[in-house]
Amino acid sequence: MTMAVRAATVLLSVLLAMTALAAPAQAAYDSTSSTRWTPDGPVRAIAVAAGVVYIGGSFNTMTNTAGAKVSVGNLAALDAETGDLLPNWDVSTDSGVNALAVSADRTRVFLGGNFLQVNGQEHKRLAAVSTSDGDLIAGWDAQATGIVNDLLVRRDRLYVGGAFTSLNRDPAGRLGALSALTGTRDLAFSPSANEPVNALDTSAGRLLVAGRFSTVDGAPRPQLAAVDLTTTELSGWRPPKICPDCDNVWDLATGGGRVYAGVSGFGGRLVALNPRTGDVLWRVHANGDVQAVSFADGLVYAGGHFGARFGGQPRIDLAAANAATGAVDPNFKPKVFDRFPGIRALVATPGALYAGGEFSGGVGTRGESPYFATFDTL
Repeated sequence: MTMAVRAATVLLSVLLAMTALAAPAQAAYDSTSSTRWTPDGPVRAIAVAAGVVYIGGSFNTMTNTAGAKVSVGNLAALDAETGDLLPNWDVSTDSGVNALAVSADRTRVFLGGNFLQVNGQEHKRLAAVSTSDGDLIAGWDAQATGIVNDLLVRRDRLYVGGAFTSLNRDPAGRLGALSALTGTRDLAFSPSANEPVNALDTSAGRLLVAGRFSTVDGAPRPQLAAVDLTTTELSGWRPPKICPDCDNVWDLATGGGRVYAGVSGFGGRLVALNPRTGDVLWRVHANGDVQAVSFADGLVYAGGHFGARFGGQPRIDLAAANAATGAVDPNFKPKVFDRFPGIRALVATPGALYAGGEFSGGVGTRGESPYFATFDTL
């Protein structure tokens, strides 16, 4: 092979690789919901573990496609394979559930929200129940003075974010850490945000924090921050404010070497951030808030209450973008009706994408899948 031919071959390989990188990925999920059981009110939290889908929010009844109804108390569990309601998992709260997380050993589900009672017993905004039957975990006792917005399990720790100023009767600035085993407060973890925290995630040994705050531990951090999980100190990760009018980051996801954030402001944004420097790698503009994000197989899924435009494409409330470039995926086009307040929770799994929110008109066909939708893997 001559030097000229070799150079041309190398150049062609590079161009093909660049083209493959820039091309939008294929959507991993069907655009039509396959949900069999749906609630009669908003879903604000979803957790999936060991073949079970747990949903929480503000709803009193689950109804299947045949019209059968089952009374519930703001929580339900579904078989991830069949979509059937699990009748033996019985948990009820006296008010809304905003956050769910499953323990590392898959034996308990942690609840967070604005409730004061769980299964008829006092549990102020935090509780732990069994994954097998929904019974309260004996001896697990934690409480918050304000709303809990998100929960994150990492090994034996449960990280809590919300609008509270006290956790287990000790001062807490909207962030805290508990023992996943006992609910005891980890007082060594004490970062403080000046306004509510909405979302938590982890990346490279750090707890990523998103919300409405402008400072953490007194240092400027416009709606995004990171705390070192070893030292418990605020890290130097400081993304810029996403836009001058952007006042809130609703959700976070990680994957593909990036951090993704759902943002509100003038319209809304889905953004990708460098996990080391905090630089904005790309951004997609929507004409409404992006309130939920999830990553799977090279795509980042975005939910919210955007109207007919997401990155210049006709999408309502739910869309997918190439995680490397931000290009809107051309194939994932679910029909969502009654768009406001829209999608509030998204979880992408190898088997399905689960969406929850306040889209009371349904997904797919008007009147189907109100408040909760399942999109199966293609």
